[in-house]
Amino acid sequence: RGSNTTFAGYDQQLRIVKSTIGKVKLKDLSPKDIQELYGTLSPSVARHVHAPLRSALSQAVKMNQIHSNPCDAVELPKHKAREIQCLTRVQANSLIAIRVITRTEPDGRTVTVENKHRPLFAFMLCTGARPSECFAVKWSDIDFDRSTVTIQRSVEWLSKKQGGSWYFKDTKTKSSRRCVPLPAPMLQQLREH
Repeated sequence: RGSNTTFAGYDQQLRIVKSTIGKVKLKDLSPKDIQELYGTLSPSVARHVHAPLRSALSQAVKMNQIHSNPCDAVELPKHKAREIQCLTRVQANSLIAIRVITRTEPDGRTVTVENKHRPLFAFMLCTGARPSECFAVKWSDIDFDRSTVTIQRSVEWLSKKQGGSWYFKDTKTKSSRRCVPLPAPMLQQLREH
């Protein structure tokens, strides 16, 4: 059971494989072909392509279509962990301090409006929840007496091919389901909102 995002990722990986080594006959596919393919991809994409490709070729070995899996002789590119850029305390405070936004209308007028997204940004900063999790929080998930919010679902977009609408789904992993404490200022903002 996978999400639409997962299937879209698999579809993209399959396209990469088909557009490069897809024309090579199975019996002629060599580790060199696969290694060259991985050399054209980022380490992350190469690793994502490798798992299903290796699995498919293992199945071909089991079905006696090839003698050995060429993926077994391939060296995966080293994974480089990306350093996450977090907002500093000053930047975070500046973001949630913005009470009004000034924008220019199509007719050239300058309009000042209240920042209706302020509670959302504050909530995201407070909880550390993924945007898809924040958008899926219901009022019933917030316990004002205990000062907590339960993150228990996320929201995902169905592509136009699939109906073009938002829907709720379980969190990414079981451990993603969690109860997060909310500080008093956040609770007050939520009450006001």
